[in-house]
Amino acid sequence: MQVLIMLCGYYICFIDADDYIEETMIEKLVTSIQIDKSDISICNYIPNKETNLKNTFTVNEAMDLIINKNYFRGYVFNKLYIKDKIENIRFDEKLYIAEDFWFNCQYLLKCTKCSYTDERLYHYSHNAQSALNKELNKNYLTILDSYDKLLNVYKQNYAESLNYLYIDIFKICCDIIYKNSLIGNKIDIAKVYKKKKELFYLIIKSKSVNILKKVEICIYNLMPIFIGKLKKIKYRKE
Repeated sequence: MQVLIMLCGYYICFIDADDYIEETMIEKLVTSIQIDKSDISICNYIPNKETNLKNTFTVNEAMDLIINKNYFRGYVFNKLYIKDKIENIRFDEKLYIAEDFWFNCQYLLKCTKCSYTDERLYHYSHNAQSALNKELNKNYLTILDSYDKLLNVYKQNYAESLNYLYIDIFKICCDIIYKNSLIGNKIDIAKVYKKKKELFYLIIKSKSVNILKKVEICIYNLMPIFIGKLKKIKYRKE
């Protein structure tokens, strides 16, 4: 994304065309960075849910939270960045999905302190045509490439957070299997099945994953297509 080179100003914020923000979002995120002397400012985007997180984090804590589905995740849309700190970080054009997670991972590695507000300042639109909701194709499979990049970083620096990633990637593999069933299994996803199997055993053998989560993973492992159908019904209701 060469446009990052041409941008001027001190801060950078990414907003999807079909979403909207509160009028005070930028002001509040800038204020947080200035008061906290932080390197990035993040806001809540989840409707009707308070995360009850503290207002500042270390990089280690933030790296844990961007891969935890219950918190602010690794999306770029609910964050304010300092332009000079981005430097040579770019969105990998070979990645079509979850490229923002990899972008954030690289950015956070340059940070020392992160600011957060639990106020919902960003309003995300569940677009049926978004990348995550589209029909399975070869571009969709690059989501696993994005997560492989994350895995390499976390294995070296944040091993205590690996189980979050393992579970995330395992469920993504299950979702790919479901999506492939919708198109008559036209795409060869042998590598996805192999990765799913490897991750399943890593999660089940882990002493830090609780028994309820392991039961959930076993259900996913046995019935990925059925789980996919249930998730689709839930999504339509929302």
